Amino acid sequence: MCAKRTSEQGSAKVFVIILLAVLSIGAYAGIQLFPLYWDHWNFEKTAETQMVATLASAKQNIEATVKQQVVQLLDNMGAQYQPEHVRATLSSDQKSMQVEVWYARPHHLPLYPNPKQFYVKLEHALLLPKLNLPQPTPLPQTE
Repeated sequence: MCAKRTSEQGSAKVFVIILLAVLSIGAYAGIQLFPLYWDHWNFEKTAETQMVATLASAKQNIEATVKQQVVQLLDNMGAQYQPEHVRATLSSDQKSMQVEVWYARPHHLPLYPNPKQFYVKLEHALLLPKLNLPQPTPLPQTE
């Protein structure tokens, strides 16, 4: 009976070692990939906010402005991208916009596609019509 008990304890130690190894690999993978997905989520939200703000304002060259802002976000994030993979398309009535971005981020996780590819497609349509308010006439100068 004593021999049986020691063999059971040995198998429990092997199980604990295997469990710790699996948990360690999972923690390492999480540490390597979590920042990539966190940055992707932040990039998506920031790009959407900038797209909406630019579309709501009555600026000229809205597509170029949004594309420039998205490229700046990608550069700040350290992403790898091709300039032709950043697209900003404004509808003909200038009430909706679509932004598509393909980019990659390098990581140090073996056996996982490196660099990790990401894709973002953002769409927004104005709910309220743009108002073309008349410019106030200047007041006459008094002498």
